Amino acid sequence: MLKLLENLDQFGVAFQPNIKYSKNQHKTVIGGIMSIILYGLSFAYLIYLLTQWSQGQTLPKITNTQRSIKNYEYKLNETYVQFETRKLSQTFIDPFDPNAIVLQPVVYTFKNGLIIDEPQAVNYPVQIKEGFIVLNISNLSLSISDEKSDQAPEIEVMIALGKCQKRFLLEGQQCANQTITDGYFQQPTNSLLLRQFVKEFNTNDEILETIGREQLISIQQNYTFQIQTFIRMQETNVDTGFLFEQMQKYNFIVDYRGSNAILGLNYFGQILSYNIYMSLYYKIDNIQQKQIIIYPKLSEVLAEAGSIASTILLISYLVIILNENQLYQDAINQVISLYFPDFASIKIKKNILGQIIQVERDGKLLDLNSFKIQYSKLKRISEIKLSISNQIYEISRIQIILQTIFSSQFINQSHQKGIPLQTSYLEPFKDEQQSIIKMDVNTNQENLLKQNQIVPASIDSLIEKKISQDESQQKQQPCQQDTSQGEMCHQLNQRDQIKKSYDIILQESDFELLILQNRDQNDQDNKIK
Repeated sequence: MLKLLENLDQFGVAFQPNIKYSKNQHKTVIGGIMSIILYGLSFAYLIYLLTQWSQGQTLPKITNTQRSIKNYEYKLNETYVQFETRKLSQTFIDPFDPNAIVLQPVVYTFKNGLIIDEPQAVNYPVQIKEGFIVLNISNLSLSISDEKSDQAPEIEVMIALGKCQKRFLLEGQQCANQTITDGYFQQPTNSLLLRQFVKEFNTNDEILETIGREQLISIQQNYTFQIQTFIRMQETNVDTGFLFEQMQKYNFIVDYRGSNAILGLNYFGQILSYNIYMSLYYKIDNIQQKQIIIYPKLSEVLAEAGSIASTILLISYLVIILNENQLYQDAINQVISLYFPDFASIKIKKNILGQIIQVERDGKLLDLNSFKIQYSKLKRISEIKLSISNQIYEISRIQIILQTIFSSQFINQSHQKGIPLQTSYLEPFKDEQQSIIKMDVNTNQENLLKQNQIVPASIDSLIEKKISQDESQQKQQPCQQDTSQGEMCHQLNQRDQIKKSYDIILQESDFELLILQNRDQNDQDNKIK
């Protein structure tokens, strides 16, 4: 079970030996400069995107669709249509003057195609523009129904501009006399500017904006100008959440689809019992537009910045190739320096294409062609030595050479041998420490005795003392194989053998005996210039 959990670990790390000393990655000045440039550009682009996003200048995703509706109701409490007299050089009479009304606005409501209730006179506020009153009409209520029943009726509206009727006058209003009425129709041009208002969602400011669409209408005394208008509605859903979805819903008029016609006065006169000079008929269109606006989330901004940054950082691949090549060249030069220490005093200069153009040694120029041939050979051999297979081959040859000198049993001893680790104990534990050390020494000597059949020099203090006393004499006299000196010769021969055994006194300083010396300064001398 523990092994299974260990295999499932997704956070394992790999050991990365240092290339040399404290460096586990090869880095260069050029790589550092490119890192600043590339990551600086990526960070700057991220700041740019975040600034654009915070100021609402990033384009949202907008989806527009259309659908057919059978039942829909819409109410509007603001101005949806406006009439304005177009002032020309020979236009003098204002048809909407409340003290002398020539064209009287009246609103008719149709329920399932029939007029309901009494027509409503328009109580418009006085708004003057260029000396003429601007007529604003508000409070629109419309519906479309597939059933067209009393419970779900279809409501339509008609705005009529006709001859002033006293029954439609509001307080403070008067109809124009016949002289003013005749004078109005006798003017060379009687034009009205019809302005119908639609709405549009402003994606920059995240608000609904009102837009007026204009149309010119000519008023004639003997005809009725009719406009049949289909109001197209739009449902807009706006997601303004910066991290999670946050929807806001809007319903508004997005377009007017109209058709114009010139009719005789009798067309409406027979129904309404008075002359209508202009009629504006409103009905909801059965085609509804649906719009979905989704503003970029923070995650999308970061993703876009990340994709651009990834594209920019593709250039870093070139820097990586340069660093890999530089690392490979440094490794080759390091191998050559290990075998030829004088190589460290050689300075090689290369051009931008990596070709050797000058070689110096101790401040003196070398023959370039001759050095290239020699250097090429050394590089080829160094490349072979850097390969894993060649390193294994070299270790195997060393093993075979050692086995020709030492027995397998002697070499096998290396698995149990090592440098004693010297530590300092506190005062109460020093006696115990010395006992442990002596015990370890005796154990090692016993092992050597059993495995190598060698008697250690320190196994008996009396023998050691005797050997020390007679050592000078034995150097002068040859060892005689008799009863008096035979045993002493045997001990001296054993002493010579043990000097070649593993019972050599090792110290902590031996740990760094074969460590590669720090040659960073030489590496700097051999760098490409």
